[in-house]
Amino acid sequence: SGNQVVSTYHPKTINDWKAMAVAHVRSQYTDSPLDQPLLVMVDFRFAKTLAESRIKSRMNLLTPHYVKPDIDNIWKAIQDALSGVLWRDDACISMAFSRKVCIPVTETPCIRLQVVKLQEG
Repeated sequence: SGNQVVSTYHPKTINDWKAMAVAHVRSQYTDSPLDQPLLVMVDFRFAKTLAESRIKSRMNLLTPHYVKPDIDNIWKAIQDALSGVLWRDDACISMAFSRKVCIPVTETPCIRLQVVKLQEG
């Protein structure tokens, strides 16, 4: 028939992670969701592996993170989680820059998100 049902499977851990991201953003942003063109920059900051820590223990630099999770998957999870919270819909995102990096062992893994309102027109 012409009726199709499409569903996406999200493991419980992903849903828990999204809920935590939403709670954190709501604790810092209490206005209505943004409804205009946006530039979004996001840093996914991962802990270094033990091997990376040994090799680069004296370097206090960000280094590329090039193992799973895939950047497009975690970026889409952020977009979806914050739709209706930080922005009306992820379609409002006109420009985006994202990167995955390993951080020095002295820092805590996190996601850093910066949103810039763009002029319409």
